[in-house]
Amino acid sequence: MKSVKRNWKLRNKCTANVSRPAACLFLLLMAVFCVSGCMSSNVGFMTLSDAANLRRGMSVAESKSVLPNRPKYEFSLDSIHEGERVLIDAYYVVSGDYTAQYMLAFSEDRLLYWGYPHEFARSKDSFINEIGKQAVTRFRQLENEEAQELQEEREKEAPRGPQD
Repeated sequence: MKSVKRNWKLRNKCTANVSRPAACLFLLLMAVFCVSGCMSSNVGFMTLSDAANLRRGMSVAESKSVLPNRPKYEFSLDSIHEGERVLIDAYYVVSGDYTAQYMLAFSEDRLLYWGYPHEFARSKDSFINEIGKQAVTRFRQLENEEAQELQEEREKEAPRGPQD
């Protein structure tokens, strides 16, 4: 019985200086911080269930409104057909332990085609094939640039040994 009283007194001493509104504010801020951290870490990711909400002809804004996260990369391809500009939203699709590139192609602000790179490649439409080839090349280039930037940052932060 004495140990219960002792623990109760100790707990009261620890929390006596914290007011209820301050504690609530702290918990609210922690919740916002955790949620914002989780949301920002999902940038560029989607699931196949998310992709099922896409429809050919959707505007760029409509397609982004049905997807939970913004694309990992957004870029344009200008040299496919003369005068035609194709916008690409590049994502990663996650399904269990599997992660793969996934792209949305827009022409004249309308969703033209979407899918994995191999789906662009097997299309019977040569225009879609060319979009896929160029988009995959650009996607990989952006991934490599990002990896190189991260490596350079790590090298700057790494402790240096004694210099001769």
